Order: sequence, then C-alpha cells, then structure tokens
Amino acid sequence: MRVAIAIVLLAATTPAVASDWSSADRQRQSVYTVLHVADWLQTRDIASRDEFKEMNLILGENPSRGEVGTYFATTLALHYVIADTLSPRWRRRFQYVTIGMQATAVGHNY
Repeated sequence: MRVAIAIVLLAATTPAVASDWSSADRQRQSVYTVLHVADWLQTRDIASRDEFKEMNLILGENPSRGEVGTYFATTLALHYVIADTLSPRWRRRFQYVTIGMQATAVGHNY
C-alpha cells in the first residue's frame, strides 16, 4: 500500500516533463488524478464489504485490497504515460474522455 501511495503522490505532484504539455494539460491530468484516487478509495471500501460487488470486469466482483491497489496504481501511471505519448490535440481528447469515465465511476460508487 505504501508503494501505491507513493505512486499517487508522485503522479500528482510531478510536473510533466514533455515540453508540449500546456497548463491546461497539467490541470486536466490533475483532475483525472483526483477522480482516479477517489475511485480507488471507494473501490477499496467496496472490496472490504461483502454486501457490495465490484463492477470493474478486470478486478472481478470480489477483489482483495491488494489487487485494488495494484490495479489503480498501475492504471494511474499508465494514464500518464499514454497522455504523455499523445500529441497535444489527442492528449486533450484522451484526458476529457477519461475524466468523464472516472467522474461516472465515482458518481456511481457514491
């Protein structure tokens, strides 16, 4: 769990190294990160309760807290790598779509 927390803090506080990242790109990435962490915490709670089932097909209905941590730490890092690889035009689209997906997940979990 400590490794997962370190990854989240690093992803949230490390400025983009790509020279083509605008302030808006970084702001969108921050919004995505906040929503991703909220989903992560909600999913950890779901994993510790028998009365709820996880709907994420990759995690399965009853993931362990360790599986949840591994999944969310990995996907957070992967999101940054993908966004960094894309051109500014496609990065913006990718970030908006994934922000929408994360907001939907957080709203549904709530």
